[in-house]
Amino acid sequence: MKLKFTCVQEILNILPTQIDPAVSNNVSDNYHPSNPAHALQELNSPEKAVILLKNMDAGYAIPALDASRRMAGNVTSDENMKGMEQELSEDYAKLAGLTAEEDLHESLWDSMKKRLPWLVLLLGLGLVVSSVVGVFESIVSQVAVVICFQSLILDMAGNVGTQSLAVTIRVLMDEKLSGKDALHFVRKEMRVGGTNGLLLGALSFACVGAYLHFFKGLTFFIGYMVAGCVGLALFLTMVVSSLVGTIIPLLFHKMHVDPAVASGPLITTVNDLVAVIVYYGLAGLLLMRLPFAP
Repeated sequence: MKLKFTCVQEILNILPTQIDPAVSNNVSDNYHPSNPAHALQELNSPEKAVILLKNMDAGYAIPALDASRRMAGNVTSDENMKGMEQELSEDYAKLAGLTAEEDLHESLWDSMKKRLPWLVLLLGLGLVVSSVVGVFESIVSQVAVVICFQSLILDMAGNVGTQSLAVTIRVLMDEKLSGKDALHFVRKEMRVGGTNGLLLGALSFACVGAYLHFFKGLTFFIGYMVAGCVGLALFLTMVVSSLVGTIIPLLFHKMHVDPAVASGPLITTVNDLVAVIVYYGLAGLLLMRLPFAP
């Protein structure tokens, strides 16, 4: 988005600079005295403006210079916060799978245009997920009980991926994130996903096994074999979902695409595909030869 500030229509870069004495007297009286060596010059990143203004009190400002490094105006902290509110609203809309934010009085057609592009893409990805489920039709026909827990695996995969996406977008606000830092962050997110996956996998193993044995009449061995498949699939999908929810926005950022475009619905759909393959693949390996009888 483009922010409009006092006397400045578009800001393109923040960089330290010494203000020319000839124009220093034109700097607004509310220019923050503790930052005399910083100014805005031809920048389009409102987040970078916040780096300079976030620690200032309300009413302070920093100068904005034109291409000739002459005073063109100033950016106040109040104006900057208004711009950031717009930026956050826009990012929130992208996380919800919208191409832009909506308002209360938009027409039906305008709202549809903002929602349909992502919905069409997600429809295509959803059809891919459904077709993958069809590949495992023989497993579903012989081990029908696994269908009961498909939504559990898919929902947890989507939730974990969305969490990692939110954390990654927050981390990407740090412009100093190096390749080494990014690699460390990916490993950290996978460790978090794996640890949570172990705990939730063990919990689901105990609960699913007891449910199948006491309420569905399966033998103790078969009930806990199915539960083991569910628990292991949950662990693996949470690890992979953490990786996907972290890698996709990092790649978008590397390609200079807004990471918020890696929206929650997109991450969820990709993780659904991964979860289906992992879950039914494990079911085929572990359960196909078991006699499913009470």
